[in-house]
Amino acid sequence: MRLDNQKIKTARAKAKPYRLSDGCNLYLEVRPGKKQPHKHFVYRGMLKGQIIEIRLGKLPELKIEEARNLARHYKGMTVRGKDPRPVAIEHKYGTDLVIPFAQGTDAPSLRDCMAESFKIRMESAKDGGRNLAKQQRFIERNGGTLLDQPVNQITPNDIGDVLKPIWHTESGKRMRADLRTAISYAIGKGYTDTNAAGEVIDAILPKGTKAKVQNRKAVHHSAMPEIIRKIRECNANPIHKLAWQFMAHTATRASETLAAQWTEIDLKSRIWTIPAERMKTSKEHSIPLSAEAMDILKQAKDLGDGREHVFPSTNKAAKHLNIISLDRLREKIGIKGKMDNHGTRAVFKTWAHEETDYKPDLVEQCLAHEVGSMVERAYNRAQTIERRREIMEAYSKFLTEAAGKGIPARTPQNAT
Repeated sequence: MRLDNQKIKTARAKAKPYRLSDGCNLYLEVRPGKKQPHKHFVYRGMLKGQIIEIRLGKLPELKIEEARNLARHYKGMTVRGKDPRPVAIEHKYGTDLVIPFAQGTDAPSLRDCMAESFKIRMESAKDGGRNLAKQQRFIERNGGTLLDQPVNQITPNDIGDVLKPIWHTESGKRMRADLRTAISYAIGKGYTDTNAAGEVIDAILPKGTKAKVQNRKAVHHSAMPEIIRKIRECNANPIHKLAWQFMAHTATRASETLAAQWTEIDLKSRIWTIPAERMKTSKEHSIPLSAEAMDILKQAKDLGDGREHVFPSTNKAAKHLNIISLDRLREKIGIKGKMDNHGTRAVFKTWAHEETDYKPDLVEQCLAHEVGSMVERAYNRAQTIERRREIMEAYSKFLTEAAGKGIPARTPQNAT
């Protein structure tokens, strides 16, 4: 039975010291004194099979609620195999100790701790926090009522119940890591003393469910010219066809192509500069444009009606095309199950490595992949534009000449 103020107050001294248990490894030790009994709180626990004791403080300076917090904190340390005695000594001699919230008091919710944890991580994220924001949205969709619980009341079973249905996915495993990081933040703040998403839940989660990493779907590069021909000839919206071809000729990501703006393109020097905030690497990337890519831009200019995006949406005046337009185009020509939009980059890379003698570093630079040291990368950005232009011209020539065979280079204007 737990102690209360009345029991503590009426505890009388005996001939020998004795202890009253409060539970959770906390005891009130009562010793005889000259005028009145001396009463101290003592933590008694196990560390690696050995009994340890820590004198927490005496009444009335140390209240029962504070003693319970200290005992819970030290117990959490011993459970994790850490010796709490050095921390207790520092606390005794004046070093501030972060004391966890008492069970049942108003500790922040897991959602609040998650938000603060992500905020700190985003400050140093290389991509400006885009991937972290995506992970945070995933947790919001899948966390359910767990996120609203006080962080110091969450149990390993609570975490396991949320993770089990999604544990077979990579996102599920990332969510566990994010939860663990957020609760570690809470421990550092003193909101709790145990990480319910730590190693303790390994036995709860299913075994042998490691998610398989799937490679991007891509055809062999020899099939790419025929795909370009089919796109040119198919009965689809002309701006959709131009966007897909431009993505292929520049070896860029779909998101980079679809959001391209005319202000990013220097038509005179034939260079498209994608700003850092739109790049996966969060670094500006300049792409030398081949003659075919320039021809696609000319056609897009004719269809764009003066709007800011190179490939404007047919439905919203101020927006660009979305990814669905490219997905439907792949479906229309019968390659949706064989190749995804990102596969155009894989095709470019295999063509360059198998059909040409271009240096691998140059090929990687064409794909905006970082190679070499920071100094070398700065030099490369300034010095390799024309060398990369040669690669992009050769690739466009491969795509269009093999696909040509009597097919006009321009997209038919009567397509609908």
